[in-house]
Amino acid sequence: MEDSAKKKAVAKKRVIKSDIKLGEFKLIDKPIPQFTGRGSKYALIESLNVGQCIVFSPGSTNVKFDILKRAIVGAAKRRGIKVVCAVEPEGFCFWRKE
Repeated sequence: MEDSAKKKAVAKKRVIKSDIKLGEFKLIDKPIPQFTGRGSKYALIESLNVGQCIVFSPGSTNVKFDILKRAIVGAAKRRGIKVVCAVEPEGFCFWRKE
């Protein structure tokens, strides 16, 4: 019992609060991102119509194209949707097949 009490006491360190100062900013008209978060690939695949293609240009994702392909193909299999993926000069493309 004493060990758990010591661990709790150690874990309760206080964080120094930041003094936030806001500088220059501007208001822009930009739509809210639709496909963000861990489940975004499912929503992206399900939003496609049959035959539509999505292209990710190089540098537009935070992962390499082979990792992106594995994630998209895996998500499509879990949803029962067939997709075709290819790396083209424009970037990473994938189409909804059925």
